[in-house]
Amino acid sequence: MKMSVTKPVLNLITISLIFFSALTHAAVKVEIEGLPEALEENALAYISLNAQAKRLAKDDETISPDSVKRLYGRATDEIKRALQPYGYYSPLVSSELEEIVQTDQKDEAAEVDFIARFSVNPGPQVVLRNVTVEVQGPASKLAQIRTLLEASPIASGQALNHQSYDSLKASLQTAAYRAGYLDARFNVAEMKVYPLQEVADINLTLKGGQQYFFDLVQIEQDILDDEFVQRFVKIKPGDPFDTEKLVDLQLALADSAYFESVDIEIRRRDAVEYRIPVTLRAEPMKPQKYTTKLGYGTDTGPRAGLGVEFRRINRWGHRFSAEVEGSARNAALGGEYRIPVANVDQDHLAFFFKTEQLEVADAETNEFSVGVRLQDSWWLFRRQLYLRYRSENFKFGDEPTNQAILLTPGISLNYQTADDLSYTRRGFSATLDVHGGVEGPVTDTTFLQASLHANAVLPLASRARLLLRGGFGATSTKQFDELPPSERFYAGGDRSVRGYAYEALSPIDENGNEVGGRYLATGSIEVDYLVRGNLGLAAFYDVGNATKDFEFDLKSSVGIGLRYLTAVGMIRVDLAHPLDDPDTSIRLHLTVGPDL
Repeated sequence: MKMSVTKPVLNLITISLIFFSALTHAAVKVEIEGLPEALEENALAYISLNAQAKRLAKDDETISPDSVKRLYGRATDEIKRALQPYGYYSPLVSSELEEIVQTDQKDEAAEVDFIARFSVNPGPQVVLRNVTVEVQGPASKLAQIRTLLEASPIASGQALNHQSYDSLKASLQTAAYRAGYLDARFNVAEMKVYPLQEVADINLTLKGGQQYFFDLVQIEQDILDDEFVQRFVKIKPGDPFDTEKLVDLQLALADSAYFESVDIEIRRRDAVEYRIPVTLRAEPMKPQKYTTKLGYGTDTGPRAGLGVEFRRINRWGHRFSAEVEGSARNAALGGEYRIPVANVDQDHLAFFFKTEQLEVADAETNEFSVGVRLQDSWWLFRRQLYLRYRSENFKFGDEPTNQAILLTPGISLNYQTADDLSYTRRGFSATLDVHGGVEGPVTDTTFLQASLHANAVLPLASRARLLLRGGFGATSTKQFDELPPSERFYAGGDRSVRGYAYEALSPIDENGNEVGGRYLATGSIEVDYLVRGNLGLAAFYDVGNATKDFEFDLKSSVGIGLRYLTAVGMIRVDLAHPLDDPDTSIRLHLTVGPDL
């Protein structure tokens, strides 16, 4: 019996298969057993089936059953390749693909769940047999080179690890290059693996060649005094040639706000006695900058501001800035004249003034201040030494207006370290401020005040973090009632104890006015997790209060938050509820900025 299939029938079959394939989608789960965590993670990253399924799921797309089976066929070889960088060249892999078909009778679409299971015995680990790692020439005497060789994990009898090999190779060449050995090259760089013998041989031989040095580093520009601009240069003629130092100089000039762009010309052909001259060509920025501000914060309400900066008043880099701003709680006008000093890319001497009308809890205050500030580096800290004169008129509620005149010298120290300032995974910051005054012709009150605020960020998982915050403040004085609101402590608000209004936690006088405290203590613990992309969730617990004595009646709140990561830091939308006042409604808090 003969059967013939006509062309229309073939077309119908083809269309039906395509239609059925379009209605069929798959969810895939990949499981590996028998491997330590690090090896399992690397194997999962190598498996195309796992990567493809995750990528499509992220975009709410599905993978076809045919693609699942095709990629599953590659997985065994991919697992074997994933283990080789760790020295496992003879693994045994068994696998199983379980298929579960579920048909939705309503829309006749089939959903296929696949579970790809892999059982892996990594087998013996390849061990290093013959190892030669050497640096030839004068570069071998460099301290960093010797340290790398002494601390190298690559030695006979050790397990083979490709990452250690690649890392040592890159580190040796980088160390030689940064010391001025610009021609440093590996004469030999080989790794020979003998899987049947379970051994490997490594031979790394770096030839350092000739060492080069910096000659004169010049900056070509026409807007500032040449002597002033040369103070940006920390490179001296005769220093070992290091391109990273040039990049640091380029960034310092670009960050100075004097120059729009900076190009580097390394004139190696003009080197005499291996000294290389360098020229940086800097194009100026516009001399003025105008800014506008519009925003909203739950502590301040809507706010707006206008500002102007004159980036260079003269050829010595002096600059002046002024800003006017206002919100539902305050209005202010201020200005600053800044003079670069010492390390001109970081340090400055500034003369400033500010006039401000401000609401602080139940207080209204009008303040005028002038002062001088020196900012520089001191040990591990950024330091500010300042002297401020302040005249402040203030009143609490319906009480009469008081005046405070204070001349306060002070010091502020700041320390900060972070792996990434816009989205910190591991970091710490702390700021200590100490200032005070002595009663006399220009100061109404004798007092000494200190405050310390610290933040820490620690990783919990690949997309989760632990955020810790704490603050403490204390004021020593026998005339506390004469201190203005600006010298008193308050708690509550976006960056303090969420769940309470801004500066709502405070001692209360006999008239029911929030008058601020002599002491302050706050703390916070928070966990956030990026659920998908830049979108995340958070849960937190805050505690704190401001008091007149050292016996703290700490208030606390709990809450949850929505997070969205941007280039300028995290956007935070928090809902917080105070635990000490259950009848109080949940408060909304909105903040934007870096974690530290």
